[in-house]
Amino acid sequence: HLTRHVLLKRLNRLVTPIWVWAITYYVFINLNIIISGQGDCLPVTSLIGQLILGHVYNTPMWFMNVMVALTLTIVLINRVVPHRLLIIVNAILAILVLAFVISGLNYSCFGELSYQLRYPIGRYFECLPYACIANIIYLSGFKIPEDSTKRLWGIFLFIGFVIVWQIPQFID
Repeated sequence: HLTRHVLLKRLNRLVTPIWVWAITYYVFINLNIIISGQGDCLPVTSLIGQLILGHVYNTPMWFMNVMVALTLTIVLINRVVPHRLLIIVNAILAILVLAFVISGLNYSCFGELSYQLRYPIGRYFECLPYACIANIIYLSGFKIPEDSTKRLWGIFLFIGFVIVWQIPQFID
């Protein structure tokens, strides 16, 4: 069980670099613009966007914001969904989101958004199935009675089948 202390410690490890580097980049980019006299300084909205989305001007840090969102999603699922349904809910969510991404519906839904918004949302949805699978593995190692392992292997085989079934689309 993820305690509040462990969660806050993890979030602190993720959020601190986001804030430090976002502010550092913002200051140095604007100083460079002021010193060179070329261009306009980044507005404060760019800093706010970087802090929230992670893909405005400091793009190498994009994954940190996605990790925060994935961590909060898994914590929310584990707190809201009854314990006996956690594995099946995670499996269903993983399959639905994987289908959403592979089918291109994510592009239909988010394709018209600005790049700074579309990119982190797209990465979140691409990573969410794997976070759900990791949560299933975590839950199965600590919570599943031995007589439920056949059901768990069935879920893993089904997810594997879906992935293998979709590989030809990427090859073409």
